[in-house]
Amino acid sequence: MDYAKQFEINKKYLMKNCGMEDFCFGLGSDFDIRVAEDECAFHVVIDENSQFYFLKYQNLDYDQILNADSLKLKLPVGINVFKVLNTILRESGKCGFDNRMYIGISSAKELVALMHVCDLEEILSKGKIMFLLGELQIGVQNFEGSQTEERKLHFSELEDLIFLYQPQSCGYEFVRDVILKNDFVVYADGWTLHRKLEEFETKIGDSGFFKKLFLDTQFRISGVKFLQELLKYQKLLLQSGFDCASILNIFCDRMLTENSLSVSDLFKCLFLCKYIADKPDRNKRIKPIIVYFPDHYQRFMDYYINIQKDFHRVLYFRTIRNPVIRSIRAYEYIKKNNLYYFVNYLDVLFEELVFDEFSIRQGKSYAMRFEDLKKSPQIMVKKMCDLFRIPFEDKMLQDKETFSTKALNPQLDKVFTEQDIEMLQVLYNDILDYYGYEKVENYMFCEELLNYTFQFEKELADILVIDEELLRMEIKRRMKKVLTGERVGFPYWLRCEVDEYGTQVGDKG
Repeated sequence: MDYAKQFEINKKYLMKNCGMEDFCFGLGSDFDIRVAEDECAFHVVIDENSQFYFLKYQNLDYDQILNADSLKLKLPVGINVFKVLNTILRESGKCGFDNRMYIGISSAKELVALMHVCDLEEILSKGKIMFLLGELQIGVQNFEGSQTEERKLHFSELEDLIFLYQPQSCGYEFVRDVILKNDFVVYADGWTLHRKLEEFETKIGDSGFFKKLFLDTQFRISGVKFLQELLKYQKLLLQSGFDCASILNIFCDRMLTENSLSVSDLFKCLFLCKYIADKPDRNKRIKPIIVYFPDHYQRFMDYYINIQKDFHRVLYFRTIRNPVIRSIRAYEYIKKNNLYYFVNYLDVLFEELVFDEFSIRQGKSYAMRFEDLKKSPQIMVKKMCDLFRIPFEDKMLQDKETFSTKALNPQLDKVFTEQDIEMLQVLYNDILDYYGYEKVENYMFCEELLNYTFQFEKELADILVIDEELLRMEIKRRMKKVLTGERVGFPYWLRCEVDEYGTQVGDKG
């Protein structure tokens, strides 16, 4: 970070947007300022006489803060706290009362120090946070004072969408269960919303309402018409975790009068209804973020690209598992659970970067190692919460069995030979290297690699009822694509702060 440049950017913002031209004139010009930074905090020294610490992360009791009559804190406040509050706080005008967080600053010097290490526009532009310096209020004055009655939480207030993508055998249930414990999240998966609904529509001879809903960019529908369609799918929605009775009541109360709902509006409506039904005693000051596990990655691109444009912030998040171990475990799981009709193992084996390529092109794509989450749950769950901009809650770590490390070192030679494992390492070498796994050193691509035959191929040919030669040709084609194809990049790696040798490390982008 260029601290001096950040200061000047903040100074211009305060002068232009906060009416502080006179205050900011000459601000900071008389100070000799030095900044030191580590993993936890910024240390700002002003003329040797004044020193200030600004935490990067701080664990607060948000429930206590949000249940207070007024929202007030004093510096030092973790920078992550600003991001969390800007995400979960509702706008004052929609609450019917002042719902801004007031942050006390001790002196002009402390403000100057903060301006060197923090983007004030990001903090203040939404009007949800104000700094107090004596009688001076620093921030955007956008409270709708004329609004004296609370407005019911509306679907348009849901602005943050996290796409959670978990490939086969990467700990989907594990990560989901951790996230579900957070009170600031409303969660659902796409299985029922798409595949099951389409199956049902086919059986009843329907025109494919839900399929058209997510694919048609021009789709519009009234609240009354959508309710009629929703009633057809009560049972299936219930299977996906949506309490239909509660949803219908809430929908009738909130959205029935809407005359022109878009696909994004309907998506938000479902989640809003689920949130209110699941958390009837929710704090009226806050709103949730949406965490959504999409349907199969091949459908992801078509179904959801039209939805995300209507959210203020969209992130793509996944866990990475050593792809060699993941591939072997996926094969064993498929075989054990008789899922041959359900999963083409070749898709599992070669899918590793398909979703990643899409998410990277959209921007803001992140990954966390499954192994790190198991070994260092407190560190990594806090990182995940910081990324999602939600409060960390201790109960996310309560289930000790969830974080068992038994699955980290499975026996690999039951189905795959030593040579198979070596070949998988070659195929996944770029991934292994980037995410800090053991890789193959100094290998060179040659055509002979494409002729390698895996131990599982005959068994898989029988499972898929396909000729072995045809299967071999398909595997060879996919191997060539992996070994010679261009990479668009990798999701930003949220690394554990301390490696196996006790050395502190940073994230990798």
